[in-house]
Amino acid sequence: MIRNELRVAFCAFDFPNYYNGPNSWLKRLLPNLRKRGIEPEIWFFSTPGAGPLINAMRDLGIGCHVFPWSSTSSEKIEWLIQQGTRFKPDVFIPNLCVAGMLAAPAFRNAGIPTVAILHTDDPFYDEVINDFVTGRECDQISGLVCVSQWQMEHVKSPDCVSKVCIAYGVELPDSVSEPPGDSLRLIYTGRFAQVQKRVRDVAKAFARATSEIDGVSATMLGEGEELPHVRKLLEKYPQADVSLPGAVDSNVVYQQLLRHHVIVLLSDYEGLPISLLEGMACGLVPLCYQFRSGLDELVIPGETGLIFNDREEGFLTAVRQLKSDPSIWRRLSQGARERVSDHYRSDRIAQDWKDFFVRLLKVAGPRRELRLEVHDLPPLNSILACEDFRTSEQIRDPRFSSSNFKLAANIWNHS
Repeated sequence: MIRNELRVAFCAFDFPNYYNGPNSWLKRLLPNLRKRGIEPEIWFFSTPGAGPLINAMRDLGIGCHVFPWSSTSSEKIEWLIQQGTRFKPDVFIPNLCVAGMLAAPAFRNAGIPTVAILHTDDPFYDEVINDFVTGRECDQISGLVCVSQWQMEHVKSPDCVSKVCIAYGVELPDSVSEPPGDSLRLIYTGRFAQVQKRVRDVAKAFARATSEIDGVSATMLGEGEELPHVRKLLEKYPQADVSLPGAVDSNVVYQQLLRHHVIVLLSDYEGLPISLLEGMACGLVPLCYQFRSGLDELVIPGETGLIFNDREEGFLTAVRQLKSDPSIWRRLSQGARERVSDHYRSDRIAQDWKDFFVRLLKVAGPRRELRLEVHDLPPLNSILACEDFRTSEQIRDPRFSSSNFKLAANIWNHS
């Protein structure tokens, strides 16, 4: 039975000074779902002190409930089922939270569809698919959301798991980036991590571009464990013009983007890069290193941006091309914004989610009482162990310290 107002529960992580693409996505999605008659809640795993997503959702009147990150998976599962008994969601979205995946069978057996989201393609997500999509039938989720068509085509799932492609969505700001005059301003937004993001390569590319090409400046917006290495690298280029203002909340990221002309991404892999969506929505031209997954869906070479296969000379050639011919920038800027407007607006994406919820509920079966069931968990997966704490000793393992989060953050913050 489908109620007039659907209730949907999301799992998420949030921590003080914690900014990432997936949480920015939730911050945009949930208010748009509420406009469509859906009541959302977020069930957080966190450390003491409210993070930016918790604060933002509470300001909007969206329900937020928090449980300690440093607890065992069994404790998290029991807490999630207690939240489900209280809130009575129509759909439960673990959102690639392993504890949520482990609790999903209890929700599914109560007639509540469960949904996994593939934020990118890397070994962590491969193992989530192996354990909770194609693994034992008793562990399988109900629905799988891919954020890119590449994932949709390459990820295999059994017929009993409903699979759909729902991209990230962003708002279009009223203003757009002004055409470059004598200066061309580049920007990178994201985590300062070498794994996946290749932030040291970004720093070197920016240092060279601003040193070797007249009138080029750059900004690296974000924070992370690689910040000291980035600072040290930039010191080797005394002529470089690269600023490091730190991280900013997604509410003000457009203000920063609109001061620039080019959004840069040199990652090894992504799902569907939210940083590119935000930059393109502002009319910034994307310059990107070629990687698989969602890049080709956003950046069409010569139409909505430029793609290259060399993070050094290939990148510098692309920057020189934009700097020397403003007409190229104007054409690509217009194409980039139109691409986002036509395919990735937040309101359109929210409707896609609602349609998927309705589709899942039509085949979910009768509702039953949600109970903490005796269920043998799948064997501990070494790749997922950064989140899946089966024992208190595992929580204290120094490999999962700092506070057990940096390791998982490197896996979960994919956009």
